[in-house]
Amino acid sequence: MKTLNLILLFVNFFIYTTIFQFLFSPDFVLFPDIGQGTSVIIKEGKNVFIYDTGKENYKLLNSLRNNLPFYQKRIDIVIISHPDIDHYLNLLTLFSKYKIRVLIINKFALKDENFKNWIIKFKEKNQSIIFLDDKDVIKTKNNDLEMKILHPDKDYSKDNDNSLVVLLKFKNKSFLLTGDIEKEGILSLQKRYDLKNIDFLLYPHHGSKYSLIESFYKKLNPKVIIIQNGFNRFGHPHKEVIDFFKQSQKEIWLTNVLGDLKIEL
Repeated sequence: MKTLNLILLFVNFFIYTTIFQFLFSPDFVLFPDIGQGTSVIIKEGKNVFIYDTGKENYKLLNSLRNNLPFYQKRIDIVIISHPDIDHYLNLLTLFSKYKIRVLIINKFALKDENFKNWIIKFKEKNQSIIFLDDKDVIKTKNNDLEMKILHPDKDYSKDNDNSLVVLLKFKNKSFLLTGDIEKEGILSLQKRYDLKNIDFLLYPHHGSKYSLIESFYKKLNPKVIIIQNGFNRFGHPHKEVIDFFKQSQKEIWLTNVLGDLKIEL
C-alpha cells in the first residue's frame, strides 16, 4: 500500500509540475525550420495559434512536440494565409493529431478548387471556419496579444496577393506575417497603412524578388527579417533581397541555414 501511495504521489506531482510549467512557461513566437513553406507557432498563456502549416508533415509536428507539453492536443486558431500547398498542405495531418477550435481563411481562397475541397472536408467534420477580412481583429482576454488583419482589402488577380497579412502585437513586440504577398498587394498595403518600426518581419514568398518594394521595407524598418525556405527550384531567397537587407545592415534569419527562430516574451 505504501509503495502504491508513493507511486500515486509521484504521478500527481509529475502531472501538476508539467501543467504548471506549461501555464507559467514563457510565451513565444516560433518561426520553425519548416522547409520550403511557411508556418508560425504562437503561444500565449494556455492559448496556441498557428499561422500557416507548411507542407512537410513531420517538421511542423516535431516543432509542436518540442515546444508544447505532450498533453497539449488543442490548437485554438489556425490561420491559412492563402491556398498554396506550401502554406496549407499539412492542415489535414494537423487536424488528425490536434483539436483545432477555429480555422480562419479569407473568402477569396475558395477560388482555388483544391483548397475549396479541403474546406468542404473540414465542414463535414463540423470544423468551425471563420472568414476574416481587412481590419478584422483577434484579441486575447488580457489584451496581451492582438492580431489585426491588414490584407486583402479586395480580390486581387494573383492568388499570392490575396494572402492574409497579419500584424501581430504581442506584449512589447510587433510581428508582420505576410504570406506570399507580392508587389501589387504590397503597394496597396503601403498606401492603406502607415506601417513602420516593426520588430520582426516574416519576409513574403520565401525571399522572392517579386515581393521586393524597397520603399516599403525602408519605412517598415524591421529589426529582424525572417525568411522561411528550403530546397526549391525558384532560387529562393533571391540575391536581390539578401543584398538589399545586407546593405541596410539588417539582421537576416534564414531558417534553412540557422534553423528555428524562437522569440520568448
